[in-house]
Amino acid sequence: MSERKHTIRAVMDEDLEAFLESLGLLYPMEQEMLRCGFCGEVVRRDNLLSVYPENDEIRVCCTSPQCYGTLVKRRRGGNAV
Repeated sequence: MSERKHTIRAVMDEDLEAFLESLGLLYPMEQEMLRCGFCGEVVRRDNLLSVYPENDEIRVCCTSPQCYGTLVKRRRGGNAV
C-alpha cells in the first residue's frame, strides 16, 4: 500500500487581510475587481474559497460548487473546463 502525503495550507480569518495584502489582492477585493478564475463572479470575503497559483499568476476561486470542482480537477492534473 502506497503512502500519500498531503499538505494542507490554511489562513486563519484574523490573518486573511494581511495574507491578501501580501499577494496584492486586498485592494482589488475591496474595490470588487477580484474575479473568480472559473466563472468570473466578483469575489469578496464572504465568497472566497481558495487562492491558487496558475501560469505564474495568483488567482481566486469563489464558493460555487462547480468552480470548486473544476479547481480540484485541475489541481489533480485533469483538464476540466
